[in-house]
Amino acid sequence: MIVDSTAPLRKKSQSTYKNKVHQTALLQQDHAIDPLSWLQQQTEYPKFYWRSRDCQIEMSGAGTLRNFTSIASAQAFIAQQALIGIFPVLLGGEQFPVGTADNSADSPRAYLFLPKKMLLRRGDQMFFYGNADSGDLQRTLDNSTQAEQFSAEPLPELGPREDCPNRQDWCSLVSKVIDPVSLYRLPKVVLARRSRFQLTEPVDAYRLLRKWRESEGNTFPFMLQSSPADSFQGCTPERLYRRVNRSISTEALAGTLRRLNRGESEIRSDVKIRRENFHVQDFIENRLQPVCETVQIPSSADVVKLKCIQHLRKSITGVLKSHVDDSQLLKLLHPTPAVGGSPWPAAKEFIRHNEDFDRGWYAGAIGYMSARETDFSVAIRSARLTRETLDLFAGAGIVAGSEPLAEWLELESKLEGVLQLFPAPICCPEATNYSAPESFCDD
Repeated sequence: MIVDSTAPLRKKSQSTYKNKVHQTALLQQDHAIDPLSWLQQQTEYPKFYWRSRDCQIEMSGAGTLRNFTSIASAQAFIAQQALIGIFPVLLGGEQFPVGTADNSADSPRAYLFLPKKMLLRRGDQMFFYGNADSGDLQRTLDNSTQAEQFSAEPLPELGPREDCPNRQDWCSLVSKVIDPVSLYRLPKVVLARRSRFQLTEPVDAYRLLRKWRESEGNTFPFMLQSSPADSFQGCTPERLYRRVNRSISTEALAGTLRRLNRGESEIRSDVKIRRENFHVQDFIENRLQPVCETVQIPSSADVVKLKCIQHLRKSITGVLKSHVDDSQLLKLLHPTPAVGGSPWPAAKEFIRHNEDFDRGWYAGAIGYMSARETDFSVAIRSARLTRETLDLFAGAGIVAGSEPLAEWLELESKLEGVLQLFPAPICCPEATNYSAPESFCDD
């Protein structure tokens, strides 16, 4: 049974975009639909999947009615629609705002789209958005109890690996950052590495994401698939911010410790980790104060535990001033020093002129955006998958006292969770006999 519902979203059950009537329907609980399985069945691109860290919100969208290549244009569209009582949800986000030195600085770094059809789960309620005249809704219901099951077969072995930068170049780059003269101008910069694996056979993006999200709890699983041969996906532990009307919640997720047999007390008491976390917390607080009526930061931090590592997190909440919108918030908060550096202008130029690959969506903001509610995650612990290659990304915050080889091993620890999903996981052959410090900086 389908029940037209307006109360949960407080919006009209129908809206019009480009003369296409869209229907919002509340699906009854006897229609058990897995949004990721549903997304795999769709034939139109782009495709998008995102789930909140607490698993209370989950969404999939496919096809596009409108595309936006700037946050400003997306914000203007949302504001215009709200004036007539329509509240669209845009999917996507903004890439890391730095290309390489030979990339055009003017190339678009944002991409959001209004999907043709979308499944949205809030708690135990599932909503369908789609063209009421196309039959999408009935097909969704017809297939709901026979959604395609993900294969339990193992992922294929990975082929040869190439790191950019390689270990020697990485160590030279870190040494350049920690030079006393350089540190005076740039106290911290987050350097990144791309590890490219050749594929021995194609890897199914949906099987990879399903295994990844089952293995790595306490994260935001996501996928942005532009074509059958190109997807960006991951399971990130970090939220950029969540806004519900004028309430905002964000976090300083910084400082890393391998789990091993180490408890929460060790990461809480580590001086280096506490200093790194405070650095990000201070940045966020300073950015939010001018645009918030109030900002609250608890006295104690909590610990985010992942499969192989754990992070120190300080939650930050506030009440926004009435004129503040998401385009302003993204400009203020993205990227934080946890993935960029400080001060940001100097870190941005260093990354642009010293990293030999474009981060693209890695460390970008990914999620959804609407008039009443927005939630963006930071796209770390992520991968780009094509038919021939799998690119895995990791980063490390370089500060005074950083050791080049220790920071290299930090990158390895951050890939460990996803590499364990593949048979005979390939670890770094260049750094197997080095005893690294247990605490690291940011991603």
